[in-house]
Amino acid sequence: MIGNKINYHRRAKNLTQEELVHGICSTSYLSKVENNVLEPSEEILQLLFERLNIDARHEGKDSIHRLLERMEDWYATIREADFPNAEPLYWELQEQVEQISNPQVRLAFSIYSFRYHLLRYDEQTAEQLHATLHSHLSQLSPEWSYLFYTFNINYYYIKQNYTKALEYAEKALDMARMHPIEIQPETLYFQALAHVKQKNDTAAKYEAERALELFTRQGNLKMCVGAYIVLGICLNRMKRREEAKKFYLSALKLANNLDLKNDCAYISHNPGYIESQAGNHPEAIRHFKESIELKRKNGIRRVKNSIYHLATELFRIGHREEALGWIEKGRSEDNVTDAHDDIKLTMLACQIGEQTDRTDFLLTKALPYFQQRGMWVEECECYEVLAEQFSNQHHYKKSSYYFSEANRLRRENS
Repeated sequence: MIGNKINYHRRAKNLTQEELVHGICSTSYLSKVENNVLEPSEEILQLLFERLNIDARHEGKDSIHRLLERMEDWYATIREADFPNAEPLYWELQEQVEQISNPQVRLAFSIYSFRYHLLRYDEQTAEQLHATLHSHLSQLSPEWSYLFYTFNINYYYIKQNYTKALEYAEKALDMARMHPIEIQPETLYFQALAHVKQKNDTAAKYEAERALELFTRQGNLKMCVGAYIVLGICLNRMKRREEAKKFYLSALKLANNLDLKNDCAYISHNPGYIESQAGNHPEAIRHFKESIELKRKNGIRRVKNSIYHLATELFRIGHREEALGWIEKGRSEDNVTDAHDDIKLTMLACQIGEQTDRTDFLLTKALPYFQQRGMWVEECECYEVLAEQFSNQHHYKKSSYYFSEANRLRRENS
């Protein structure tokens, strides 16, 4: 519709209604046009199009339909994380979409691009697309809104705001229930990932099982690998270690068969959790070192989590200096997306006994970070580290206060 097209391009150019209509017509007239209440005259329409720098020519339904179908093909490659085929399609479609003024086509491309850039960990482009789509939310159909909400789960997961990620999971599922829309396994999988980070293991396991069933039906084997890993993490935390091992082995076998080197590097970290919880510290250390080596070999920069767990295991067996050495290596890794792991490394250094006063960092950086994201387990740990820091400084009143805060939080979430 003409009104939708004008509204889309006005917002895309960050123009107010007053700025667009200056010298052309009244804002009330434009408002009626944008709401499809009034059909503008040819003269006013031409002037509005010229100011928005969009082509007034009619775009055929067949060509638009073909372009949307091509986008569906592209989205299929995105869902499979098939980068060799997804990337050339992205550039091809971007060139074609730039020649189209139809808002339906442009919004569809923006939504799929949002998912594509999240998958590529291109956070800057993803943020721009997120802002664009949010400003056009009222123009999205229920199906597009559902996808946008689903991709927002992943968006906030990457930004390490797991509370917000779960809020969008509920929005996506509510949208699916209301219209109705078939729930996609990605929605359940992203939701499971956020639950894992919030230590909601029962909920994470339930959603991961549902996602795995749907991925298997679709034949999306790459995503099955991720679901296996989530189930392994949940079962390990539930102390069902033999079952967890089976899921990790399934994930590793499938990743090897699909030649997913990055996935194999990440999976190699997970058995370390099992050995750690079983008290097999030397074996846990071996797995974490292997994971770090594989990640570096494959050019994966996100190694701080493995370094944190390796340093923890070394400290547990009394290798204090070696643990502090690994912590320094972790801190020197240049990756801004690992803010959570940077904080955990500093907290661990405090526990080990690093000769630096970190109370200001813990109070102004670590504690607000965990509180804003609803990460209550990490918040408890931070309170306990603060209590120890103040105790070492002979500030016993403050130490007692932070120990009591940790106990309070554990009672509230038990």
